[in-house]
Order: sequence, then structure tokens, then C-alpha cells
Amino acid sequence: MFLCQFASRSFTSSCSLGNVGSSSGDNETRLFINDQENVPTPAYLTLSYCWGKKEFPCLTKETLETFIERIDVNALPATLREAIQVTRHLGYSYIWIDALCSLQDSKKD
Repeated sequence: MFLCQFASRSFTSSCSLGNVGSSSGDNETRLFINDQENVPTPAYLTLSYCWGKKEFPCLTKETLETFIERIDVNALPATLREAIQVTRHLGYSYIWIDALCSLQDSKKD
């Protein structure tokens, strides 16, 4: 899951984290929108990487609703898939990946 905050349903970049499930349970990866106030930010990992030249699914206004339901991890580059696996293996549920947590077609984000 990807945890993002929205102000009046408009995207803000104040918190963009991904909940990737756990190593012993839910392995679904999806976007989770947190519109609750005063919710503490959970511990998370972050991924810094080179995007490369090959296109892959990213968070856009068009893919937002699909990402809320499910992100097809198999369609992601190996670097992102492995980062999600490592996050689970280390016992974390959240990761920040810019391509999946920041709207790529928004100047505000």
C-alpha cells in the first residue's frame, strides 16, 4: 500500500509512503490514501535509484485509482521489485519510491 496525504482530495507531497504488506502476511502492494489529520508517520525506508530509459508504471492522475486498488509489482523494474521485497524482509511495511508515491504529471507534487 502507498500512504499519501490529500488536502481536499487534491494531492500534496507532504507524505508519500508505500505500505508493501509484510513478510508473513499480505503481499499486495497498493496505494493507500490517508486523509486523516494527526496520523503519525510510520517508520519507512526510501529508495534512491536511476530511472533508466525503459518506461514502467508510475503514479499519474490517470493511474491513481488503479494504484489504490493494486499496483502490479511484476510490471515494475527489478530495482523497485527488489526494494519492496527487501522492505518486507527487514520487517518494514512502508517505503518511499518517487515513481510510485509522487504524481509524475503534477507540478505541485
